[in-house]
Amino acid sequence: MSQTEPDTAQGRTAPQERARYKNSAVRDYVTMGVFIALYIVLFMLCGMVMAAVPIIMVLLPVIFGLFGGLVFTVLLGKVQRPGSFLITGLILGLCLITMAPGGSMCYMTILGGVVAELIYSRLGRRSFRAMTVAYSAFIACYAIGEYIPFVWMKQAYLDQYADNAALEVARAGTELLNPLTMAVFCVLGVVAAVIGCHWGRALTRKQFKRAGIV
Repeated sequence: MSQTEPDTAQGRTAPQERARYKNSAVRDYVTMGVFIALYIVLFMLCGMVMAAVPIIMVLLPVIFGLFGGLVFTVLLGKVQRPGSFLITGLILGLCLITMAPGGSMCYMTILGGVVAELIYSRLGRRSFRAMTVAYSAFIACYAIGEYIPFVWMKQAYLDQYADNAALEVARAGTELLNPLTMAVFCVLGVVAAVIGCHWGRALTRKQFKRAGIV
């Protein structure tokens, strides 16, 4: 009798543990979805402002580096499951597929999501350093994809928006950017990403401690 009771208890707890793990996974992926949606909303808001302030287009990697870094750090402090960078890169990249000649913004954003996910997995999902390096790589790829058309595909970019209200935005980018300024803005985007990640950790320090992130 004494031998069967532990076995029975173990039989009861195993399904409960599986159910608890499943519920935790669902909750984590719902949280991930909410934060990724916030990230996409940030992009949409910037897009709405660009018509009035064309320079916003050039500053997008810096804006995303800073405020996106905040969003991602809070997310990764809550959820350490794989997929945050990859899913964001895929969704945002597909949203950008028609935004530049040749789809450079789309492909580089998706590549950034893949690279960031690999870095985050390799360096450890409970490491703040891994979060920061991964997000910085994501922003660097996104910035390169955005700036390539402005620097090396200028006429194609202007032709694409010739009959569009966004022509002035495209023209402002082609006039401002060259290989040197492109490099400068890419570096600024990475610096902003690092600052954004530290900002996020400062706002959620207790959450990081509970998650065991160092």
